[in-house]
Amino acid sequence: MGLVKRAIQVCGILSLVLLLTAFAGTTYVLHRGHSLDRESHAFTDAAITAVVSHWSADELLRRAAPQFRRASTPAAVRAFVAAAATRFGPLVSYEGAQGQARSVTDLKRGTRVTAIYISHAVFQNGEAEFQIALVKVADRWMITGFHLSSPKPAAPSGGREV
Repeated sequence: MGLVKRAIQVCGILSLVLLLTAFAGTTYVLHRGHSLDRESHAFTDAAITAVVSHWSADELLRRAAPQFRRASTPAAVRAFVAAAATRFGPLVSYEGAQGQARSVTDLKRGTRVTAIYISHAVFQNGEAEFQIALVKVADRWMITGFHLSSPKPAAPSGGREV
């Protein structure tokens, strides 16, 4: 009987250790996810306002990830930002970003942390929606995609089309 009792105690202890390990792991993952969301959200809001408050291509390029730089030349980014500045005009209000970060672990490539945010801003000549894709490289968030669309057409400006 002593052997059965000992086996039950060992199984109970192992079950408790397994349960505590699962709890600790879940707590860590949830805390890390929340931290990544806060970091990426703050980065997104700062990046968008830095780019669009004065329509600065340099601010966008400074935050661009290597894959963004490979997909687009600095000249193309400057042309994009200049066209947006002409189309939308000065920033009136920025409503903040909504989205979240994601952490994916791959046995071949390791852990990759990304985020996608959508935000809305009002400009002198219309409204714009931004979709921003991010990646975290080491301890630094970087932009992998910066998309701009206009949900509502701008009001006509004196009979001219922009």
